[in-house]
Amino acid sequence: MRSCYFIPFEPYLVEQTENKVSEHPSTLSRQWLLRTSVFVALSFLLFAYIAYAQALFAGNPTVLLQGSIHIQPTQSFPGDQADKIQPGTSIKLSATVENKGEQRSPQGELYIRYAFSHPLDKEVTSVIFETEKKTLPAIEPGGRRVIFFDTPHQTPSLLDFVRYDWSIREYQAMAIFDREEYLLGTLAMTFSAYYYPGIKRECSIQLPLKE
Repeated sequence: MRSCYFIPFEPYLVEQTENKVSEHPSTLSRQWLLRTSVFVALSFLLFAYIAYAQALFAGNPTVLLQGSIHIQPTQSFPGDQADKIQPGTSIKLSATVENKGEQRSPQGELYIRYAFSHPLDKEVTSVIFETEKKTLPAIEPGGRRVIFFDTPHQTPSLLDFVRYDWSIREYQAMAIFDREEYLLGTLAMTFSAYYYPGIKRECSIQLPLKE
Protein backbone atom coordinates (compact mmCIF):
# COMPACT_ATOMS: atom_id res chain seq x y z
CA MET A 1 0.00 0.00 0.00
CA ARG A 2 1.50 3.38 -1.00
CA SER A 3 1.21 6.37 1.32
CA CYS A 4 0.83 9.90 0.00
CA TYR A 5 1.52 13.14 1.84
CA PHE A 6 0.20 16.57 1.05
CA ILE A 7 2.78 19.35 1.12
CA PRO A 8 1.13 22.72 1.59
CA PHE A 9 2.19 25.56 -0.66
CA GLU A 10 4.11 28.26 1.21
CA PRO A 11 4.46 31.55 -0.75
CA TYR A 12 7.16 32.97 1.54
CA LEU A 13 9.59 30.22 0.48
CA VAL A 14 9.26 31.23 -3.14
CA GLU A 15 9.80 34.88 -2.23
CA GLN A 16 12.93 34.03 -0.17
CA THR A 17 14.40 31.99 -3.05
CA GLU A 18 13.80 34.83 -5.49
CA ASN A 19 15.59 37.23 -3.16
CA LYS A 20 18.66 34.96 -2.99
CA VAL A 21 18.79 34.67 -6.76
CA SER A 22 18.53 38.42 -7.14
CA GLU A 23 21.42 38.94 -4.70
CA HIS A 24 23.78 36.48 -6.45
CA PRO A 25 25.07 38.82 -9.24
CA SER A 26 25.96 41.55 -6.76
CA THR A 27 27.94 39.05 -4.65
CA LEU A 28 29.96 37.99 -7.69
CA SER A 29 30.59 41.62 -8.51
CA ARG A 30 31.99 42.33 -5.06
CA GLN A 31 34.27 39.27 -5.26
CA TRP A 32 35.52 40.34 -8.69
CA LEU A 33 36.30 43.84 -7.42
CA LEU A 34 38.15 42.42 -4.42
CA ARG A 35 40.30 40.14 -6.56
CA THR A 36 41.02 42.92 -9.02
CA SER A 37 42.08 45.24 -6.21
CA VAL A 38 44.43 42.62 -4.76
CA PHE A 39 45.95 41.98 -8.21
CA VAL A 40 46.52 45.69 -8.82
CA ALA A 41 48.11 46.15 -5.39
CA LEU A 42 50.48 43.19 -5.90
CA SER A 43 51.42 44.43 -9.37
CA PHE A 44 52.20 47.87 -7.98
CA LEU A 45 54.42 46.38 -5.26
CA LEU A 46 56.24 44.22 -7.81
CA PHE A 47 56.95 47.15 -10.15
CA ALA A 48 58.06 49.28 -7.18
CA TYR A 49 60.50 46.55 -6.08
CA ILE A 50 61.93 46.21 -9.60
CA ALA A 51 62.39 49.97 -9.87
CA TYR A 52 64.10 50.07 -6.47
CA ALA A 53 66.45 47.21 -7.42
CA GLN A 54 67.36 48.90 -10.69
CA ALA A 55 68.03 52.20 -8.94
CA LEU A 56 70.13 50.46 -6.29
CA PHE A 57 72.17 48.62 -8.93
CA ALA A 58 72.66 51.79 -10.96
CA GLY A 59 73.82 53.66 -7.88
CA ASN A 60 76.20 50.88 -6.81
CA PRO A 61 77.81 49.30 -9.88
CA THR A 62 79.59 46.00 -9.29
CA VAL A 63 82.51 44.08 -10.76
CA LEU A 64 82.12 40.40 -11.66
CA LEU A 65 85.35 38.37 -11.37
CA GLN A 66 85.92 34.67 -11.94
CA GLY A 67 89.05 32.58 -11.35
CA SER A 68 90.53 29.27 -12.47
CA ILE A 69 93.51 27.40 -10.94
CA HIS A 70 96.17 25.52 -12.92
CA ILE A 71 98.89 23.16 -11.70
CA GLN A 72 102.02 21.87 -13.41
CA PRO A 73 104.70 19.46 -12.14
CA THR A 74 108.13 20.99 -11.66
CA GLN A 75 109.76 17.88 -13.12
CA SER A 76 108.49 15.34 -15.59
CA PHE A 77 109.44 11.73 -16.10
CA PRO A 78 109.71 9.76 -19.35
CA GLY A 79 106.34 8.37 -20.38
CA ASP A 80 104.32 10.55 -18.00
CA GLN A 81 101.32 12.42 -19.28
CA ALA A 82 101.18 16.18 -18.85
CA ASP A 83 98.60 15.98 -16.05
CA LYS A 84 100.36 13.19 -14.10
CA ILE A 85 102.09 14.24 -10.91
CA GLN A 86 104.49 11.86 -9.20
CA PRO A 87 103.91 11.54 -5.43
CA GLY A 88 106.60 13.36 -3.46
CA THR A 89 107.38 15.83 -6.25
CA SER A 90 106.62 19.55 -6.38
CA ILE A 91 104.08 21.41 -8.46
CA LYS A 92 103.86 24.98 -9.70
CA LEU A 93 100.66 26.94 -9.41
CA SER A 94 99.03 29.66 -11.48
CA ALA A 95 95.60 31.25 -11.71
CA THR A 96 93.61 32.91 -14.46
CA VAL A 97 91.29 35.73 -13.42
CA GLU A 98 88.63 37.00 -15.82
CA ASN A 99 86.43 40.05 -15.62
CA LYS A 100 82.95 38.86 -16.60
CA GLY A 101 81.27 42.14 -15.76
CA GLU A 102 80.93 45.52 -17.41
CA GLN A 103 83.06 47.55 -14.99
CA ARG A 104 86.82 47.80 -14.59
CA SER A 105 87.98 45.85 -11.54
CA PRO A 106 90.04 47.47 -8.79
CA GLN A 107 93.62 46.43 -8.07
CA GLY A 108 94.05 43.81 -5.36
CA GLU A 109 96.13 40.83 -4.32
CA LEU A 110 95.91 37.13 -5.12
CA TYR A 111 97.28 33.97 -3.56
CA ILE A 112 96.55 30.22 -3.60
CA ARG A 113 96.18 28.03 -0.55
CA TYR A 114 95.55 24.34 0.09
CA ALA A 115 92.74 24.05 2.64
CA PHE A 116 89.58 22.24 3.63
CA SER A 117 86.64 22.85 1.36
CA HIS A 118 83.54 24.66 2.61
CA PRO A 119 82.18 24.50 5.32
CA LEU A 120 85.41 23.36 7.03
CA ASP A 121 87.58 26.04 5.43
CA LYS A 122 87.47 28.22 8.59
CA GLU A 123 88.87 25.49 10.85
CA VAL A 124 92.17 26.23 12.62
CA THR A 125 93.91 23.26 10.95
CA SER A 126 92.35 23.92 7.55
CA VAL A 127 95.21 25.63 5.67
CA ILE A 128 98.41 23.61 5.26
CA PHE A 129 99.96 25.54 2.37
CA GLU A 130 99.96 29.06 0.97
CA THR A 131 101.75 30.71 -1.91
CA GLU A 132 103.12 34.21 -1.72
CA LYS A 133 100.70 37.06 -2.37
CA LYS A 134 100.89 38.54 -5.84
CA THR A 135 99.51 41.84 -7.09
CA LEU A 136 96.27 41.41 -9.02
CA PRO A 137 96.19 44.27 -11.53
CA ALA A 138 93.00 46.02 -12.55
CA ILE A 139 91.19 44.13 -15.32
CA GLU A 140 89.06 45.70 -18.02
CA PRO A 141 85.65 44.20 -18.86
CA GLY A 142 86.13 41.03 -20.91
CA GLY A 143 89.84 40.91 -20.07
CA ARG A 144 91.88 38.33 -18.17
CA ARG A 145 95.11 38.06 -16.23
CA VAL A 146 97.29 35.01 -15.61
CA ILE A 147 99.19 35.10 -12.32
CA PHE A 148 102.14 32.74 -11.79
CA PHE A 149 103.33 31.91 -8.28
CA ASP A 150 106.93 31.23 -7.30
CA THR A 151 106.28 29.08 -4.22
CA PRO A 152 106.11 25.38 -5.20
CA HIS A 153 103.95 22.90 -3.34
CA GLN A 154 105.46 19.59 -2.27
CA THR A 155 103.05 16.69 -2.76
CA PRO A 156 103.04 13.92 -0.12
CA SER A 157 103.25 10.16 -0.47
CA LEU A 158 100.00 8.40 -1.27
CA LEU A 159 99.82 7.12 2.33
CA ASP A 160 100.23 10.60 3.80
CA PHE A 161 97.71 11.97 1.30
CA VAL A 162 95.03 9.89 2.99
CA ARG A 163 96.44 9.97 6.53
CA TYR A 164 96.59 13.77 6.76
CA ASP A 165 93.24 14.49 5.07
CA TRP A 166 94.60 15.84 1.83
CA SER A 167 91.67 14.17 0.09
CA ILE A 168 89.15 16.58 1.67
CA ARG A 169 91.24 19.64 0.92
CA GLU A 170 91.50 21.65 -2.29
CA TYR A 171 93.46 24.47 -3.88
CA GLN A 172 91.68 27.77 -3.41
CA ALA A 173 92.41 31.00 -5.27
CA MET A 174 91.87 33.85 -2.81
CA ALA A 175 91.58 37.47 -3.93
CA ILE A 176 92.02 40.35 -1.47
CA PHE A 177 90.28 43.70 -1.93
CA ASP A 178 90.19 46.28 0.86
CA ARG A 179 91.38 43.64 3.37
CA GLU A 180 88.45 41.38 2.49
CA GLU A 181 89.12 37.90 1.06
CA TYR A 182 87.06 36.42 -1.78
CA LEU A 183 87.14 32.89 -3.18
CA LEU A 184 87.71 33.03 -6.96
CA GLY A 185 88.11 29.33 -7.79
CA THR A 186 88.98 25.89 -6.48
CA LEU A 187 90.78 22.80 -7.74
CA ALA A 188 90.68 19.41 -6.01
CA MET A 189 93.29 16.67 -6.33
CA THR A 190 92.60 13.01 -6.99
CA PHE A 191 94.94 10.04 -7.24
CA SER A 192 95.46 6.43 -8.27
CA ALA A 193 99.13 5.62 -8.79
CA TYR A 194 99.70 9.29 -9.57
CA TYR A 195 98.07 12.58 -8.62
CA TYR A 196 95.72 14.16 -11.11
CA PRO A 197 93.81 17.43 -11.24
CA GLY A 198 90.30 16.69 -9.99
CA ILE A 199 87.11 18.71 -9.90
CA LYS A 200 87.67 22.34 -10.87
CA ARG A 201 85.22 25.02 -9.82
CA GLU A 202 85.22 28.61 -11.00
CA CYS A 203 83.63 31.02 -8.53
CA SER A 204 82.14 34.37 -9.47
CA ILE A 205 82.32 37.27 -7.02
CA GLN A 206 80.75 40.72 -7.15
CA LEU A 207 82.68 43.69 -5.83
CA PRO A 208 80.99 47.04 -5.12
CA LEU A 209 82.73 49.93 -6.82
CA LYS A 210 83.70 52.95 -4.79
CA GLU A 211 82.63 56.31 -6.08
